[in-house]
Amino acid sequence: HKTVQIFSKSYCPYCTRAKDIFDDLDVDYKALELNDHPEGPSIQQALQELTSQKTVPNIFVNQKHIGGYDALKSALDSGKLQTILKNSPSAKL
Repeated sequence: HKTVQIFSKSYCPYCTRAKDIFDDLDVDYKALELNDHPEGPSIQQALQELTSQKTVPNIFVNQKHIGGYDALKSALDSGKLQTILKNSPSAKL
């Protein structure tokens, strides 16, 4: 069970930056590249209905919606992301 899930597109620079944040923190994540997935458009539509977010990356930690890259970077800079990850049962931080 992965704690961090990133709905991404392989060509998206903000998706790459989001993954880099988790790599720098040495946190495992599961990335689903919507542009490489046969159900990508319908998954993106479902995510939009669930989160009201049209863009990628669309990031979840412990099944809690974090948002996109700007929200992730803001949470990182404030220390909130590290707190969320520390309280996560399967994240190693």
